[in-house]
Amino acid sequence: MKNDMIWVNRKWELGISSDLFPMTVSRLRGAPARLEELMLGVEGDILTKKFGKAWSIKEEIGHLCLVEGLWLGRMDDYRDKKESLRPAVMDPKLKEIDFNGMPLEKLLEDFRTARREFVSQLEKLEKEDAEMSAHHPRLNKPMRMVDHVYFAAEHDDHHLAKIYDLVNSTD
Repeated sequence: MKNDMIWVNRKWELGISSDLFPMTVSRLRGAPARLEELMLGVEGDILTKKFGKAWSIKEEIGHLCLVEGLWLGRMDDYRDKKESLRPAVMDPKLKEIDFNGMPLEKLLEDFRTARREFVSQLEKLEKEDAEMSAHHPRLNKPMRMVDHVYFAAEHDDHHLAKIYDLVNSTD
C-alpha cells in the first residue's frame, strides 16, 4: 500500500496517555535500526532516483537527519517553559545540502547519532515531564511532551513508509 499522505495535511488528535511515553521513546530508539534494515542491499541509482517532485531515498534520510534538530530544540522549549514551540522550517537546508552526493552509510550514521542524542535527552526526563505543555504553532493547539514524542515517532514512520515505497518502486 503506497504512502501518499502529505505530512502537513495529517489531522492530529493529541492527548495520548503519558503512560505510553516509555513505549513511544522506544519507537524513537528503534528507528535507526529499522531504517538500516530497510536499506540492506539497496544501492545504485534507486538511492537518488526521484519520482516527480518527491524526494529521493537519500533526501528522505537527509530530512530525517535535519529534523532531529527540531525535535531537540522543542525539548529545550518545553524545559524552558516557553508558551509556544519553535516552528518547523520547511527544509531550506534540504535544497542546500547534496544528500544525493553523500554515501548512504554516512547518512545512516548521521541519523543514528542524532537520534541517540534525542533519545538520551528523553531518557533523562522524569515521569511528570511527559505532561509539560506548549502551543504547537502549525497545529494551533497545545502539545504535551508525550504528544511531541508520539508526533516524532509518527513522523519517522511516515518517512520510513515513503522510503519503503521508493525501495520497492517498479516505475
